[in-house]
Amino acid sequence: MEIIVRNTLLIFIFLCGFAFFPTSAMGAELALRVADSVYANNLEYTGPVDRYREGETFFGNLLVPTAELHFLPQHSFNAGVLMRMPFGASKIIDPIMPIIAFHSLFFERQLQVIAGSLNTRHRLLEAILDNNLFYVRPVEYGLQGIADFEQWSGEAWIDWQRMESQLHNEKFDAGLTGEIKWKGLFGQLFWHYSHMGGQLFQNADPVLDDNALAGGAGYGIQVPWVNRIELSGHRIFSALTERGKGSKEGRGFEARFSLHPLEWKIFASWWKGEEFFHEDGDPLYKAKEYVQFGIVKQFSFAKGFQIGLDARAKWVDAYFVHSEGVLFSWDWAFPLANL
Repeated sequence: MEIIVRNTLLIFIFLCGFAFFPTSAMGAELALRVADSVYANNLEYTGPVDRYREGETFFGNLLVPTAELHFLPQHSFNAGVLMRMPFGASKIIDPIMPIIAFHSLFFERQLQVIAGSLNTRHRLLEAILDNNLFYVRPVEYGLQGIADFEQWSGEAWIDWQRMESQLHNEKFDAGLTGEIKWKGLFGQLFWHYSHMGGQLFQNADPVLDDNALAGGAGYGIQVPWVNRIELSGHRIFSALTERGKGSKEGRGFEARFSLHPLEWKIFASWWKGEEFFHEDGDPLYKAKEYVQFGIVKQFSFAKGFQIGLDARAKWVDAYFVHSEGVLFSWDWAFPLANL
């Protein structure tokens, strides 16, 4: 990892150095991009809920400086680092992670293909992918495609988390999402797969295949004063297989209702589950019954400056818990040179 970080920093410095040697031969553009996120997220979980998840507090900062080389109108190369700074930790920066990616846009920028460092804001349900992974796994590496057309959208990716060694097995995950829209109606499909295993070494780690699949539909309507009302339902399945020991299957159903007045999102959800489990999902969905009410708001003060608020009240198997979060982020791009 130290070698990767060092080489990434060298590439970052090399690209920035182009700014001092401008030339019109390449017809490319170079920019310095600096993104920063300060987060505070409190999960007040105690009592019986600790069976699923202990109360946690995430408080820190993510700084991501990158150099972006746009060598064609819709293609670019990015190199930089992500520095995670958990407040109150013994280390100021823990860890430093490389950012290297190729971005390509197609079909009037409605389709994006990424190779390298991925966009980690995946479009999966909370039961399948826990939102709090943002704080502990902010960087992913692999391949990704993101589509946003008028009548349909979707995402597909594979994230290689670690290679096999004499100490541990390999691990990777992959996902696929799709949504079709027509006159307020929408249908959705979600799939996420995680694998841990390997053939090179005889490690003590188990060989696991973890699947989650969800399908559902909903309807959204524009309403004066409220802006939008949306109702949806999803059937969700899980299957965890350990080689040589069989598999464990689970299922559940989730219904959601949301209002969007004045760019706020006020929502309620109800979950009924039966032995559901998915490693990367929110652990609270292991409960038989889970009800939550939430308020989410995104404030945009200027271009690149945002504050996000998220407050939720939850009943997990009839036991009350709550969570609160705030995320302050800014994203600036500075043109350096036309090459």
